[in-house]
Amino acid sequence: MPSPERRRVALRSNGRLACAALVGFILIAAATAHAADPAPAADASATPKPATTKKAAGKATKKSATSARKKKAAADAAEAESQSKRRRIGASPAYVVGDSDAHLINEAGPPLEAFPTDAKAVKKAFAETRRDQLVDAEKAARDDKTPDRWRTVLFALRGLPERNDPETCFWRVLSFYRLGEIARARTLREGCELPGKDSATLNAEDATASGVPAMGTVAADDGFGQPSGAGTAKAEPKPAPTAAPYTGPSPRRP
Repeated sequence: MPSPERRRVALRSNGRLACAALVGFILIAAATAHAADPAPAADASATPKPATTKKAAGKATKKSATSARKKKAAADAAEAESQSKRRRIGASPAYVVGDSDAHLINEAGPPLEAFPTDAKAVKKAFAETRRDQLVDAEKAARDDKTPDRWRTVLFALRGLPERNDPETCFWRVLSFYRLGEIARARTLREGCELPGKDSATLNAEDATASGVPAMGTVAADDGFGQPSGAGTAKAEPKPAPTAAPYTGPSPRRP
């Protein structure tokens, strides 16, 4: 039978062997697990990279913002320079719509002239244009083949004022008489100053256009009502337009 001292030594040696075997087993298991799953090592090695990527992204954003501001400033400077060099055409209007101070025409003031330095030439040009229009109007009024005669005369007189122009007034009033628009012709004559001869000619045209009321009728503007016991009044017929050419005397020239 072994002695107690030998048994102690044997137990110690056995314990050392068991511990060595356990440590070897743990190391082998750890190496096997590390070889099977290399992700932790990769993760451990890649851990500092996100910080580096964020820093780089921040620097790129700052650079792009700075370049955008520089481009915008350059574009604004170019626009301001182009506006300063741009040529202005025209001027501010002399009359502003909605102004409380009304700009009335002073009839007593001097007349406005298109070209003050060439006033005589301007007056001559306007006089020639007026004479051409009056010649065309008289030609249309006397020509046998003029289509829509009296409206053609009115068209030839376009733009000519009749208030201070007796010839224009004569032909325009005559046209309205021949078109059957007696009231309009009479209203127009009130604003004209016609020579006696021209006025007598237009009076004859007025009588011809208005005619004489037939027996048993009542004039529309005689100022009297229908007498008692009279028959039923008939409506006065509207004067018909006269298409015949004008054969009377020409109006007097100023």
